[in-house]
Amino acid sequence: MIRKLKKARGFTLLEIVIALAIFTIGLVGLLSLFPVAFQSSKRATDLTEATIYAQEIIEDLKRQGYDNITDGTTTDNSISGTSRFTYDKIVTSGGSLPSGLRKISITMKWTEGGKIYDEDFVTYMADLTP
Repeated sequence: MIRKLKKARGFTLLEIVIALAIFTIGLVGLLSLFPVAFQSSKRATDLTEATIYAQEIIEDLKRQGYDNITDGTTTDNSISGTSRFTYDKIVTSGGSLPSGLRKISITMKWTEGGKIYDEDFVTYMADLTP
């Protein structure tokens, strides 16, 4: 009786090396996304913080009342408690705006990693006195 030898099944060294190379390329690609994600997260945090500061400034102006706000521009105002954020404020009335309406523009500026970022916030304030 003649026996047939079964061929051993398994992976060759070449197959293992190719599989490891593909795995390594995928892993390197995945790991390269982490710095981008951290940078995006930091940018989102800064933008949220700038939005909160701008909202505080606008609310302070609203508390002062329409008659106590004068037209004009102020630049490079600092935010108390932080050295990273400054703002420019522009208050305008007249021109193309209807009477009894003022436009308030706040430009928040901050630095991160040596780059300067800015974001504009605009609101309108109406004279509600009869």
